Amino acid sequence: MAEAFARRLAPSGIEVFSAGSRPAQQIHPAVLAAMREVGIELGDQIPKGLESLPAEQFDAVVEMGCGDACPTQGGKRMISWDIPNPKDQSLEVVRQIRNQIEEKVRDLLSKLPFHQS
Repeated sequence: MAEAFARRLAPSGIEVFSAGSRPAQQIHPAVLAAMREVGIELGDQIPKGLESLPAEQFDAVVEMGCGDACPTQGGKRMISWDIPNPKDQSLEVVRQIRNQIEEKVRDLLSKLPFHQS
């Protein structure tokens, strides 16, 4: 969800990546439905592991509850978001998580160097 919001909201030309420490085989149906409600279709996306990330320095790395499995380097700015895992949650709970993620993505993008007022 964070990757999808960042891709939608970031200025043109900004690269966005997302990966998990223990990626699922597929995106949870409630996540697909909740994102579809805000006009974002994730049907062609697949969860990716940390090994899929390019070996480069990122402007920001955000971790969401991966603990010791999270990368400790690779970002000029390391950020931790305490956001519940949407796995096996009801659609209503996933909507709340979606909204929280969108708010945090907006806030982060407003603070990165490329942001234009």
